[in-house]
Amino acid sequence: MNPGKLTLYARIFLLISSLSLAQCSSDSGISSKVDFDNNPKQPVVIDTDFIIKRDDGDGDPTTFETETITGPWFLFGYTVKNGSSKTITIVNFKLLITGKKAGLDVEIEKELSLKDLGDNVTFLEEIAPGSSASNYVNYRWYIGGLPEIDNFAYSVKVTVQGWVGKSTEPEERLTGSWSFTTE
Repeated sequence: MNPGKLTLYARIFLLISSLSLAQCSSDSGISSKVDFDNNPKQPVVIDTDFIIKRDDGDGDPTTFETETITGPWFLFGYTVKNGSSKTITIVNFKLLITGKKAGLDVEIEKELSLKDLGDNVTFLEEIAPGSSASNYVNYRWYIGGLPEIDNFAYSVKVTVQGWVGKSTEPEERLTGSWSFTTE
């Protein structure tokens, strides 16, 4: 085979390979057009256990179930604005919570419990282009059982779990994260 043809074939192969890699990339720019935030902006940490009374579903307001939120804990809510031209689906958020105890880093990972929202909830939000999250933005999760630290200033990194596309039609991974601190 002619060496000149070999380099031509090698160049064509490299061009096709690089184009296919670009095609498979999950960063279409959609994620950069979605804004995420937490509510409250700087949650207050409470260092004691807390008991929540929840409706037990029997229609009798005098009977209920209880759940103990183990301290330290804080409240977490979210806002999402979809500035893209595609529908997005938010399945959940993961929270990496870190602090210092005796000069050492301590951390714990949490995610929102969709079970808190009802038995049939399988994802948080499906958000149309140009719209904002609306299903559970008024709900607050108790993020409890945190590691004890020297003060109440936890650093929290929130990572988005979701995709571009309707809830039944995932097209590509939706990426995003943000950080905040507690007081």
